[in-house]
Amino acid sequence: MRKILLEQGTPEWLEWRKSGLGSSDIAAIMGKSPFSTAMKIYYEKSGFSEGAKTTHPMSRGSLYEGEARRAFTKKMKREFVPICCCHSDADYFLASLDGYDEKENHIVEIKVPGRKTLDQAAAGELPEYYHIQMQWQMGVCGASLGYFVCYMPETLEMYVVNIPPDINFIRVLQEEAELFWNNFKRGVPPRKEKINENKA
Repeated sequence: MRKILLEQGTPEWLEWRKSGLGSSDIAAIMGKSPFSTAMKIYYEKSGFSEGAKTTHPMSRGSLYEGEARRAFTKKMKREFVPICCCHSDADYFLASLDGYDEKENHIVEIKVPGRKTLDQAAAGELPEYYHIQMQWQMGVCGASLGYFVCYMPETLEMYVVNIPPDINFIRVLQEEAELFWNNFKRGVPPRKEKINENKA
C-alpha cells in the first residue's frame, strides 16, 4: 500500500478519484451496485458525466461519519485514522478509508444507514455491494481485517460486523478492475450485461 496525502472531500481528492478505480466503483463494475453501472463508471472516468450527485443518505453519512468513528474508536480503545491510499503494484487501484489502524493493519468502513441495513448489521450481515467494497479496500491496502460499522446517531446504536479478507475473491475483483481499466484506457466501453456473476 502507498498512502496518498489528500484530505477526503476536497477538490484535489475528487480529482484523484478520477485517476483510477475506488471502492465505490468496483461493485458497479462487477454488476452488483444498486446505485451505478459499469457503463456509468466508464462515462464518469471519461469526463462525459459528473458522476453521482450527492443524495440525502450520502450527506447524512458525511455529517455523522466523524461522530461514528469517535464512538467506534472509544469502543475499540484504538485509533482509526481516515486515509487515502493506492495499491503498491497498481496505482490505479484506489481506496479512501473511513479509518485505518496501522499497527494492527485493520480498516473500518462506516455507514449511517436506514433501518434495513442497520438491522442487517445487527444480525451480523451486510449488503453484498458493501461486502464487495470492503474486499476491494482490503485488497488495496493489504489489511488483515475489516470492520463494517453501522451507526444510528438518533439512538446511538452501533453494530459492528467483522469482515476477513477473501483472497480469492479479491483476486477476481482486481482482475475485473484491470480488464475494465485497460479497456477504458483504450477507449473500449464495458459490455452492457453484468461483467461478473460471482457472488461475494
